[in-house]
Amino acid sequence: MKKPKTDWRANIAAYKASEKTQRAWCKQNNINYNTFKSWLQKEKKETDNYKQPEKWLEIGIDQSEFIQNTTGLTIQIGAASLTVKPGFDRQLLLDVVKTLATIC
Repeated sequence: MKKPKTDWRANIAAYKASEKTQRAWCKQNNINYNTFKSWLQKEKKETDNYKQPEKWLEIGIDQSEFIQNTTGLTIQIGAASLTVKPGFDRQLLLDVVKTLATIC
């Protein structure tokens, strides 16, 4: 009489959910340890076959737009807003911010 075909994937899932050692799970479920190991190898092989290699995608950035959008910092205090650009006068900015803070 031929043995019924086992659902090895279900057995692997049951083993992983059990938190037992491989040998203990096999003994408890009357599964030959070598057969079980072959199922694990089969699962690993299938999993490895489904892995896609990493792919990198090159993207282009319009440098003029990037530079234009990052050359200033806008500060909003109440209803007033200031745009500070590289090379600003630090003392003037401090004076303006203090003045706006008291007014707004």
